[in-house]
Amino acid sequence: MIYYLKQFLFKDYLQFRNVQLQSFDSQKRPVCDDKNKLATIHLPGWLKLISGEVVINKPLPSLGNLNKTLELSLTLEQDSFFVGKVCDKGQSQSSFISDEFCSPFFCDLLPNACKILLKAKIGQIIPLSKFFPFDGWLPLEDPLAHPILSGLWKAEAELLLFNEKIEEESEGKLLAKVGNEGWVLIRESDDWQQKEHEDL
Repeated sequence: MIYYLKQFLFKDYLQFRNVQLQSFDSQKRPVCDDKNKLATIHLPGWLKLISGEVVINKPLPSLGNLNKTLELSLTLEQDSFFVGKVCDKGQSQSSFISDEFCSPFFCDLLPNACKILLKAKIGQIIPLSKFFPFDGWLPLEDPLAHPILSGLWKAEAELLLFNEKIEEESEGKLLAKVGNEGWVLIRESDDWQQKEHEDL
């Protein structure tokens, strides 16, 4: 199933457009939820970038070591009374999740994207495929191997720029914001197709 990332529009810096991803299981078979018609992600599995681009409305300012000043502020929420939000705007809401997990350094995660953005010019349109060191395929591992991952999730990411020269600065400048449209179903293990057939 193909699902879309919600687009937030800002006058400054970056704008993500037409972002579409398709999900696959570990054997690269398309994953779908025929019963509820929900976007579905399988763990372990794969995501494939179908389309997407970034519009440079304003070049990123150079502020010291960008490995330390560009952060992703994550909000992750499960549709569950017992789990709820595990990350809220970069802050952990769970004793099992660290703040570092909820606010990773952007340039550590996507060094190639970091280099491209720093060299980008105003008005430039960059295909998202250039951001990743693979042929559109993103492997999804299951490092936690915990049933808490299974269920309906919402995700949102803000790209924030912090000026490390200002020690008291607690809030970064918002450069871009993306999130999934509605709830996404996350499933674990490769027996999902067998279970669906058993339910028929």
